[in-house]
Amino acid sequence: MGSIMHVLAPGFADQPELMALAVELSRLTFPYLLCISLMTLLIGMLQSSQRFMPGASAPILLNICLISALLFGTSTTTTASHMLAYGVIAAGVTQLLFVAICAWKSGILPTLSAPKLSPEIRLFFRRLAPGLLGAGITQINLWIDVLLATFFTGAVAYLYYADRIVQLPLALIGTAMGTVLLPALSASFTKKDTQQSQQIQTRALLVTMLLTLPAAAALATIPHIILSSLFERGEFTAEDVNASAQAMTMYAFGLPAFALQKLLTTPYFAMGDTKTPVKIAVITLVTNLCLNLSFIFVFKAVGLMPHAGLAAATSLSAWLSVALLYLGIRKRGLWQLAKTTSSYLRNILISVFMMAAALQLTHHFLPETLSPIISLCLLVTTGIAVYLPCILLFKLERLAFGKHPLE
Repeated sequence: MGSIMHVLAPGFADQPELMALAVELSRLTFPYLLCISLMTLLIGMLQSSQRFMPGASAPILLNICLISALLFGTSTTTTASHMLAYGVIAAGVTQLLFVAICAWKSGILPTLSAPKLSPEIRLFFRRLAPGLLGAGITQINLWIDVLLATFFTGAVAYLYYADRIVQLPLALIGTAMGTVLLPALSASFTKKDTQQSQQIQTRALLVTMLLTLPAAAALATIPHIILSSLFERGEFTAEDVNASAQAMTMYAFGLPAFALQKLLTTPYFAMGDTKTPVKIAVITLVTNLCLNLSFIFVFKAVGLMPHAGLAAATSLSAWLSVALLYLGIRKRGLWQLAKTTSSYLRNILISVFMMAAALQLTHHFLPETLSPIISLCLLVTTGIAVYLPCILLFKLERLAFGKHPLE
């Protein structure tokens, strides 16, 4: 692990105590990989059986274990970071048991038997190899960001805190939508129902935009209030809020793209094509690396923090990936957007713009002495009060709840 950490976080090499802590905590949490891998296998089986709740609920157990570790850790001499590491291990075991029980109750818990290389298994592994490569490239992309961030004091933490906020709407919308979309598209492709598959994809696209665009606008408009109300206490200072806010603003511009990536890779997987997403991932990786190296100096030159350039590069690379994925699907004739798509998108953008303007205006007139939490509650209320009527005015709720086909 010592050698691995020198590769993953070379910027820590000049800080022996930090490097030693990173190595120790990585060793403690490493067994989680076994638990999460087995759990993911079982979740995939459950999702193929149209059971999505166990996979969606499992992360709750992780949060409970981490919070419990911190709460109980205050009465011991063990450091908070070590208690969190123990919490990760406990979470892995708890999550695996929970999902295994769900699989057992559904009658799909696998039993150990001698493997046989049947034609179906051979096909599975042929498709698995490019999928593993694609997932590996994504991890390499993230590793490059972290690697570069380790050379700037506090940058790893700033990117982490900003990413935690962005991951909330991404998990609620993008990941959930992609998870449910895969079996639906696989079924329509199997039946060769092109019209149904195009309707499913278009509606998923519009609903994703309906939910992610306002989230992105809010994250970009009021990042300081969000971060201050959630984190500014203890050792998390106002300077840390400002540094994290710069990264979160850059991530916010990429939030819709992060969600769309999950949607646009689904048709390829539904067709059994795992190679094309890998090729696009390689292009995105090279682009992200070039942008990372460039933006570090560009952002520093204009007075912004270098780690914000890393976040901006990630967002731009995600939009490039979205464009390439969509062009590939359209070229194969698998997805032709409905005629009303542009009008729906226009109305969504108008609604988001009005919400963002209302947030900015409200934020401007809020007293500086007001508690950040109260300010955030007022801003959230304002955003809902503006965006929801716009949705009803433009009849955008039909995208999510309408039964009629999109024209």
